[in-house]
Amino acid sequence: MNTTSIEILRHGRLKLEAEYRAKLDELDGDIAILEAVVHEETTPRDGHETAISSAVRPGQYRGWSFAGAVEDYLGRTPSQDIPTAQVVADLRLGGAMVGKRKGKQQRQPETRDVRILGNNKKGVFKVDPVKETIRRINAPIEERGLTKC
Repeated sequence: MNTTSIEILRHGRLKLEAEYRAKLDELDGDIAILEAVVHEETTPRDGHETAISSAVRPGQYRGWSFAGAVEDYLGRTPSQDIPTAQVVADLRLGGAMVGKRKGKQQRQPETRDVRILGNNKKGVFKVDPVKETIRRINAPIEERGLTKC
């Protein structure tokens, strides 16, 4: 057996290892979704219990960007303040993940992620840090960073 054969086998091993890690990450996401469904509610850091909304189907936001999932979710209830803990509970049920870009490890969203997103996109979202709520505002297209066709 020559060194080229060994290199080919090592390359194949690395490829299989990467595929299995990706499948494990997907299974971890599925487990998180099922845990959210089974428990039916979460307890955020502020101690208030938050029921998971029936408006979100398990896996509905799998594969979406986090910002896109939040905007779609909040777009279903325009001009209504929603507790950030409720948004997080529903997005977890929907399979939304954070940190997919730039090679970062994916993880489940937290209320902090929702607040940061809302503050970074002030033309799209309005965050109330005192009430710990967020809402989607119907701003003109130009203010949301989009262009008209």
